[in-house]
Amino acid sequence: MRTSSWPPPFPESIEERKFVPLLPTGPELSAAQSLVATRDGDPRTPPIQHEEPMPETPTAAELADAKTYQQYENRQNSRLYAAYVKAADEEIPRLREAIIRARDMGIPAADIAKGEEKLRRITAMQSQMLAEHPDLQNTSTAKAGQK
Repeated sequence: MRTSSWPPPFPESIEERKFVPLLPTGPELSAAQSLVATRDGDPRTPPIQHEEPMPETPTAAELADAKTYQQYENRQNSRLYAAYVKAADEEIPRLREAIIRARDMGIPAADIAKGEEKLRRITAMQSQMLAEHPDLQNTSTAKAGQK
């Protein structure tokens, strides 16, 4: 005897199985016609986002001399810090909006506190970087003391 459970048990005999025809998917195209139709890509796909160019590699002269290699490392670090400050400038407003939306939606205070802590840490790190590296001020739209 069968009980009414979900999911229903798999049919034991082939007679119990139901074969459902596939729904029509549109105009019938051969494989070759379909391939030709997508030669330039499917218009429904999102655009390809290309990666940023490869980072600068040290030259032979920089590798040979410790002082010039140190300058190379300083340039790399400056790029990294500037990228963080720029990313923080973009993320801070998004986090603030998300926190406001979460409060409006009635999300538990403990979950909102996690977002607020994340916002506080990102803002603090950005402020620290701007204080330690004043040359990054021109890459940031935020002020060092702004919260």
